Amino acid sequence: MRAAMTSASKYDVEDGMDLASRLTMRSVTINGRRTTMRLEPSMWNALRRIAETNSMTVNQLCSKIDSSRGEMSMTAAVRSYIVSYLQQMPTQPRPGNPDNGIDSILHDMGQHYAKAEVLRVRFERAQDYLVKVVLHSAVLDRSEDGPLAEIFKEWTRRRDQLQCLPRITELSARLLRKSAQETMLSVVDLAAGGGIVQPHQDPVMSWNVNGSNHRPHSLLRAAFQQDMLAVEQQAEPMFQINQICLNGVEQVYKRLLLPLSDDGTDVTRVLVAAKSIGGNPSSEG
Repeated sequence: MRAAMTSASKYDVEDGMDLASRLTMRSVTINGRRTTMRLEPSMWNALRRIAETNSMTVNQLCSKIDSSRGEMSMTAAVRSYIVSYLQQMPTQPRPGNPDNGIDSILHDMGQHYAKAEVLRVRFERAQDYLVKVVLHSAVLDRSEDGPLAEIFKEWTRRRDQLQCLPRITELSARLLRKSAQETMLSVVDLAAGGGIVQPHQDPVMSWNVNGSNHRPHSLLRAAFQQDMLAVEQQAEPMFQINQICLNGVEQVYKRLLLPLSDDGTDVTRVLVAAKSIGGNPSSEG
């Protein structure tokens, strides 16, 4: 099943809104009490769609989340629930959908890729779109023999040795230097509000159609923020294939996100490696 972000209702995002940084406050009734919550527009959209899929109102869904959230804040519980729900959704391909190009790429990569699909999400903004396919990390052991697989195996080796999440400094410096030459490598500092240390090295964060600066398209910021939240909440790797089309310019690439930690437990950084596999790369990427 795919979650499509469109402009079909009053809850959807207005053009030009920065999805990653602008919070929207709305009133909800949770287990009989009226309150307000501040969430990103993309989170409100996802919450509404999940409620509709399960024949519930947003108030009813929030009440369900509230009843099992324990000591978490309500907004944190809602975000966590959305991420968990999306990660568990089955994939149901849509015949004749215009983004079938990514299906062709997956098919050409072999059966391991076809069977490894966990989640597919499509984000839209007018004529621009992003199709994100999340794959089970086992495919990195079975089918990958490039730099993404090398980084993943190094991260797994160190995690198993340490019995906790590794620091960035506990990964092989030689391998990181090699990976930086073969992929677009970045480290996201979650403790500093999700800042990208080297934004020009990640195609998602550097893709800017007019080429004026490195501030990414708000559509990409929304998807990237959700990925960071998922990796932070689950403390597990995420392997993706992304197909992006902005102003008619298309690119397809693989991306690996690996959780890192300063204390072995809390995810404080995310190592992001991306490798282009098709389309027309941007001038900055």
